[in-house]
Amino acid sequence: MLKKTALAAGALALAAMAFQPGEAEAGNVGVYFGIGVPGFGYGAPAHYPGYYPAPRPRYRLSCGQARHIVRRHGYHRIRARDCRGKIYGFVARKHHRLYMVKVNARNGRIVGRYRI
Repeated sequence: MLKKTALAAGALALAAMAFQPGEAEAGNVGVYFGIGVPGFGYGAPAHYPGYYPAPRPRYRLSCGQARHIVRRHGYHRIRARDCRGKIYGFVARKHHRLYMVKVNARNGRIVGRYRI
């Protein structure tokens, strides 16, 4: 595997040297080889023309997504109490009892339930 990679890199370097612009040609030619580990130095950097930085991942669930998670855990008649910050709060029923259910806004885990 390493031998094939070295051979391919050598062939690309040789090809890049063979196709150099002559003295009569005007202009700049930029060549970029994106060789590296995916996720770390892979591909062209974001500041090169035509390349855009990756979109930022969503950091929080929406209130509706968190409500659906609460419903999947067996609660019904769910009302949003607080959908701001790191923890969302819902008032919901389960087994004919009323609960305050807390959901982590980033990963969707139920971090607490308190009987009201």
